[in-house]
Amino acid sequence: MSRDHPVSLDRLLVVCLCLWGSLVGLPWLGQAQQLPTPGVLPSTTTPSPGLRTDPGGQSPAGTRRPSASGLPSSLTTAPVPSPQPATALPPAVPATGVAPRAPVSAEPAEAATVLPPQPGVPEELSAIERLIAGNTPDPNTFLRQFGYDLFTRPPTTFAPVTDVPVGPEYVLGPGDNLNIILWGGVQESYQLEVDRNGAIAFPRLGVVQVWGLTIEQAQRLLQQRFSEFYTDFRMAVTLGRLRTILVYVVGEVRQPGAYTVSSLSTIINALFASGGPTKNGSLRRIQLVRQGRPAHTLDLYDLLLQGNKGQDKALQSGDTILVPLIGPVAGVAGNVKRPAIYELEAGATLQRLLDLAGGATALGYLQRVQVERAVANERKMVADFDLSGARPKVAAADVWKTRVTDGDLVRIFSIL
Repeated sequence: MSRDHPVSLDRLLVVCLCLWGSLVGLPWLGQAQQLPTPGVLPSTTTPSPGLRTDPGGQSPAGTRRPSASGLPSSLTTAPVPSPQPATALPPAVPATGVAPRAPVSAEPAEAATVLPPQPGVPEELSAIERLIAGNTPDPNTFLRQFGYDLFTRPPTTFAPVTDVPVGPEYVLGPGDNLNIILWGGVQESYQLEVDRNGAIAFPRLGVVQVWGLTIEQAQRLLQQRFSEFYTDFRMAVTLGRLRTILVYVVGEVRQPGAYTVSSLSTIINALFASGGPTKNGSLRRIQLVRQGRPAHTLDLYDLLLQGNKGQDKALQSGDTILVPLIGPVAGVAGNVKRPAIYELEAGATLQRLLDLAGGATALGYLQRVQVERAVANERKMVADFDLSGARPKVAAADVWKTRVTDGDLVRIFSIL
């Protein structure tokens, strides 16, 4: 009996520990140890494809998760079911604003390659491009609208430079800083900012209005005023920090609105700030509205085709840039140097359209130039023209003057 006494104490101690464990919530003391179920792989086994596991750690419906090696059920993974044909689930539609999860692939990571979008290539066709291409456009040969890829780069690539010399024609306004230096019979220098009233103040001269004056005009005015107090001196007036102006870009642009830009900004700078015209917007009739009246019309084709920025105008505070709807368009396909869809000017002819396309290539067959015209929402071939002058039924000069209308498609075939 005395030999059994230590054993009884051990059993009593085990019972007490189990009771205490069940009270404080320790699962490893309050439950019996379970051995792994035969046929169930250890928890380190990778789940088979198609097995759906709840992110919260719950097992699939109808499957009870056993404990392995005495660990609590919250620390074990779902058992792998017996091999069954995998059923592909349709991809879930993510909620708005939530990025979809990357699909799980059984192939190596390097096998899945995602090509980045090509810069400057729009993702889908515009309504005008679909009109020219027809109902079933060929992705390898369809025509793009000319000129709109100019605005696919970030706006900062065409931002106005503010640290360049300013010409004498620059018009002063509130916010401009002037550096005024006098030397000779007098040695003085001033750094003054044009106030909201358009004036600058001197201790001796008082208030001088310079708003609306050019740098050259302001220098002549100050020279005259200082001559009342000093003799035998010279003067230089330069610009320090430039002011900013508020302009509006409206119409068919990607991001219409009000923009704060440098006082050196031009119409093109403001267009870049707004993302540029959409493909429903005109590139040839961009209007500058100043004080409620049209002040200038910009044709971007001069810049795109000839590099000429002569039509670009400097902006003033309160100016509005209006991009109207696109005008008539026509496409040129086949053996030309620059196949595309072009916006037509008033009275455009076949010769003018081919000039926009750069003319025919060396393989262009000018004895058969086909013109297709959209009539009543259908594609209809209008005529074949001989532009070579070899066998003209009418004078070649007259054929080149054939009018081009909205939606026309001109094809130049190959001699081969």
